[in-house]
Amino acid sequence: MAAVSRDLRAGFDLRRPFGVARAGALSLVACALLLTSLWSVRCMQVYAMLPCAMCVVAALLMLYFYTTGYDAIHVLDTTINFTERTFIWQYAISHFDDAPLVGFGINGFWTRPEIYDYFNQNRGWVLDNYHNGYIAILVETGFVGYFLFTASVFLFSYKVLCLIAGRAIDRLHCALIIGFVFLNCQTNFTETVFLRSTMFTSVLLIAFFFAVCRSLPSSRAQLRGLEQP
Repeated sequence: MAAVSRDLRAGFDLRRPFGVARAGALSLVACALLLTSLWSVRCMQVYAMLPCAMCVVAALLMLYFYTTGYDAIHVLDTTINFTERTFIWQYAISHFDDAPLVGFGINGFWTRPEIYDYFNQNRGWVLDNYHNGYIAILVETGFVGYFLFTASVFLFSYKVLCLIAGRAIDRLHCALIIGFVFLNCQTNFTETVFLRSTMFTSVLLIAFFFAVCRSLPSSRAQLRGLEQP
């Protein structure tokens, strides 16, 4: 246990610089995204589609680990493991065939002693965390859950585009919603926020999804509004 604790502390020390740098970069991205959204409707429309693009990229990333069996990303002579996060990703995806349709259930993967202990024995450490929200959805809810999640993201982007086209949402509010959803989807590439109902960001994400579920104004209402002085 002492050795595992030392390894865990060392792992967290290695991850801290990465986390600080990523937090700073995300802050700059958030400011740029908000300002450009307020400046250009076209930018806002492009940003509304980014969550869909990230779901597709995440699916391709998981397919890479599933088909190759690699525990890191290999680009030419470079090996990328995101401070050993890819070790966890590959291990979780390697168990996908054990429950492909509906997954292991919420928090049902790492709570299995044989899965938890095997990773600990092979790596000498275990974090009880996927460090990837997309993989968490795939492993815990299966193909069905990931499909429904992706469909909801696509519907969100489509609805936002409709609201923008119909001018049925305040521009600042729309920019804030798009920016938050984009940053949330991006964060889940290296952290697990999805499926964590006790986290404020997860609750806020669901609230924003419901916020765009509003009816579009009818053409008659729009004409009536234009006719009024």
